[in-house]
Amino acid sequence: MSAPVFGAKSWLAIGIALAVLLGLGTWQLQRKQWKDGLLAEIAARRVASPLTTLPSSAPENEYRRVRLTGSFGTGRAAHVFISVPRQASGIGGPGYWLFQEFTTGERSIYVNRGFVPEGEKSKSWGAPQNVTIEGIWRLPEPRNRFSNTNDAQKNIYFVRAPAEWDACIKCTTCKCVGPRIDGYVDMTGPTPDSGLPLPLVGKIAIPNRHLEYALTWYALAATLIGVVIAMVRRR
Repeated sequence: MSAPVFGAKSWLAIGIALAVLLGLGTWQLQRKQWKDGLLAEIAARRVASPLTTLPSSAPENEYRRVRLTGSFGTGRAAHVFISVPRQASGIGGPGYWLFQEFTTGERSIYVNRGFVPEGEKSKSWGAPQNVTIEGIWRLPEPRNRFSNTNDAQKNIYFVRAPAEWDACIKCTTCKCVGPRIDGYVDMTGPTPDSGLPLPLVGKIAIPNRHLEYALTWYALAATLIGVVIAMVRRR
């Protein structure tokens, strides 16, 4: 009588591995369902009528279009490092998002006016007054383990989170004048006559590859089953 192909421990390990692979595939399908809903919600917000007043920082307002009339502040702008693909105009490569305070009435928020090349960082881009801008409402970008350390002295930041360069946003006791909204607007227009700062954030690209990931895990599970069947048959 020939010995069994696998012992009890081997079958247990195979069962656990198969369960893990199938579980990961199912989890990715659940993630796909969630992501599909999120993308549909964002698409609906993008076609809704633009907000004409500053919204709250609630998540349901993210990606809503805004059309605001106000003035840019004359204070120090914040530069957030970025590298963008070179455009048809030749503008691109390493540079910065230019964030500047924008006030509407008694409330204010930071606006990402657009991209400026690295060599143009020290240039003053002015503070247009009584202008109407269009853009997309965004929540602060979360910092993660890969985010570089800010260099406040050189005015170089690495996360699009206004609270990292403006203490007034999180302050509840100080009497400083400045933005109080924990969010920002990605400006989509108008583009200045000079071409800079260049708005480049009109397209929202959120990856959705969960079906691909799910099929990969299921394929690995099928491969494991096939290997086991082949070994049993050959035995």
